[in-house]
Amino acid sequence: MGEVIAVRFGKGGGKILSGSQPELAGRLARRARAIGGDPNRAGEAERLYRDAIQLDPECPGAHAGLGRLLLTKEHYEEAEELLEHASTLDPRDAEAFLGLGILRLATNDPHAAVLLFTRALHADGDLALAHGYLALSCELLGRHDHALRHWKRYAALDPTGPLAGAAVRSLRRQLAWEMKPSQAANANGRRL
Repeated sequence: MGEVIAVRFGKGGGKILSGSQPELAGRLARRARAIGGDPNRAGEAERLYRDAIQLDPECPGAHAGLGRLLLTKEHYEEAEELLEHASTLDPRDAEAFLGLGILRLATNDPHAAVLLFTRALHADGDLALAHGYLALSCELLGRHDHALRHWKRYAALDPTGPLAGAAVRSLRRQLAWEMKPSQAANANGRRL
């Protein structure tokens, strides 16, 4: 493909980028991902993802990123389509499987969520959110030993992340179960 110029990038008229369509799509998707966590800039991130998809309809990062962003807005149908497409474009796209797992968990299907989070971890064993959501799904299914292992890994990878509170509560509960009854009663009143 030849050179392409993309003008809409950023605020105030944007910056001008040049490169092939796939290169530009990848750059726009990475930029959108970098700002996508800021709720005040979600609209900008969504626009960048959509621009990336328009430039290169085969950009898995743009599909997965937009799908994850739409999950936060509870636009489940469009999110599912985008995430499924991303997973077919790149069967090793951990973010796509993470997003699909979150979707299954949000729609009350923890069995399917476990499989999807496991696939995400096969693609990227250090994806903290996949460990956290897998732990949460395992707890819902009564698989406490598996949950504990993934909570520990999540806490090691992202101790201040969005699931940190759930991880701490679960780890405290597990510690209390492992203690003698008198030790557990004493531990309940103080922070661990």
